[in-house]
Amino acid sequence: MKRTRLLVALIGGLLFGGTLQAQQPNFSGVYVSTTRAQLQLNPDGSLTIRSANGRVSPGRFTVNGDTLTLIDSMGSSYPLTIRGDNLYRDGGLAWIWRGTPTPVPTPAPATPVQDQGEQVAPVGPYAAYAGEYVFEMTGTHYIFHPDGSCTVRNPGGTESQMHFIVEGDWIRMTMKMGNSDFPMGSFKKQGDKLYMNGAIYPNAELVRQGVSPAPTPETEAVAPPAPAQHHYEDVAPPPLPPAPAPTISMGQTKDQVTAAFGEPQRKAAAGPKEIFFYTDLKMKVTFTNGKVSSIE
Repeated sequence: MKRTRLLVALIGGLLFGGTLQAQQPNFSGVYVSTTRAQLQLNPDGSLTIRSANGRVSPGRFTVNGDTLTLIDSMGSSYPLTIRGDNLYRDGGLAWIWRGTPTPVPTPAPATPVQDQGEQVAPVGPYAAYAGEYVFEMTGTHYIFHPDGSCTVRNPGGTESQMHFIVEGDWIRMTMKMGNSDFPMGSFKKQGDKLYMNGAIYPNAELVRQGVSPAPTPETEAVAPPAPAQHHYEDVAPPPLPPAPAPTISMGQTKDQVTAAFGEPQRKAAAGPKEIFFYTDLKMKVTFTNGKVSSIE
């Protein structure tokens, strides 16, 4: 399917906040890069990039004619050229289309039980975590359901459906992509607050709205089942066709380098200079004032 003539201008919002406008759902899809990273474009204009080393970053994208622009949470933009089903950057193949992700069905809401005018707390394996949290930096709402599903509601009114599991004090978020579950971030629970442990908003705080529901006798007597063990590292990305190796050039930013090669194995800083060491590639990249000034 040729997508070039179908793409229209999209103005999306971040997964963690932003104003959204109407989008066309047939443009959503999963792409893989020559560096084994994965890119998912969502119908609401949001996106998620999962790098080869497992780091998950949200963002948004816009389309204007044959140009698709990725915009990260810091506001940096990366224009790409649309050619058929694939995306190109600076004349080289950057992202290869792999298909449309399987949508996650919206779970039916739990029916509250009324008894003499009082509402009984929801019952489910994760009833103790059920509730609504708001990310005060962006106004994004997270609604955790007792069955282990989660609704992410952006300020613009769009919603994304995810799942979560509980491991001790940690809540692990996942999203269905095709036939696989991919990690979408983690939160550490402390009282009625959650703290985000991610690269975009490190240690950001989500504040619970309302009072935590009191546990019912059933949830006190029966321990929740052990969470399913998700081995994300074992999920192999789809095979890639022959493609040009990623390139690096003078004047590129740190974000552009990490998008192409992933996070370095070691970093060093000296005054206005910062050095990235890619030991597996036997490469050293020096940045001066945030731009590539030397490649060894």
